[in-house]
Amino acid sequence: EGDCDDSDDAVFPGAPEACNDRDDDCDGFVDDDPSCWDCTEQSGYLFCASTQSWAVSDEVCLSLGRMLVTLDDAQENELIRANAAALVGGHVWVGLNDHETEGEWVWADGAALGFTAWHSGEPNDYGAGEDCGELYVNYGTWNDASCGSGLGFVCE
Repeated sequence: EGDCDDSDDAVFPGAPEACNDRDDDCDGFVDDDPSCWDCTEQSGYLFCASTQSWAVSDEVCLSLGRMLVTLDDAQENELIRANAAALVGGHVWVGLNDHETEGEWVWADGAALGFTAWHSGEPNDYGAGEDCGELYVNYGTWNDASCGSGLGFVCE
């Protein structure tokens, strides 16, 4: 019962998840194994080097029982920056977004921002299309970016 593909004997509830763009274990998520996204666990976070859009990054984190990281304070921001620089390189998606209301930035879980670390002049909604937040690992500051850009990401 619960077999999501009777035509394939390798697909069944509890099957090992392969990185093949399918839901091998019938749990409703495709490729929900951290190795499919080139993720490394460090300090309780997953640092994923596979470059994805913000929405796909969010979905991947959820499929792994996590969410895009919420940066609560300067110490956590620095921990994520340092680990992302070492494990992912470049900029990484974090849970920041203003999808609901332009200019009202919240975290992926809907929580309001307490701590902020915006880069100088950010967020600026350049071209009226920057609704997702990234962490600049070189500076430890945040930028608003186009949600369709391909970046690594961090789950907590």
